[in-house]
Amino acid sequence: METNDRLNNAAAWFAYAVEDIKAARVLNHSGQYPAACFHAQQAAEKTFKGLLSATGDVEKCHSVSQLSKKVRELNYDEVEQLPQAG
Repeated sequence: METNDRLNNAAAWFAYAVEDIKAARVLNHSGQYPAACFHAQQAAEKTFKGLLSATGDVEKCHSVSQLSKKVRELNYDEVEQLPQAG
């Protein structure tokens, strides 16, 4: 996958994560804590997938723990070039 494609894919993941964070905040403020936690977890997962997709190393996985381990293995020079969401 080309660098621009990877960065566009990462930006999309980050945008999805921002929407989940917004939902989590609204739900948290209205006392709907389980739903807020779900959306916060989704935001973390999508953020990690954005980081991984920027380097071309995203796979189908829903474990925040496994995704965070993969993110720690990233080349951080590439991470500095990531687009910002929102």
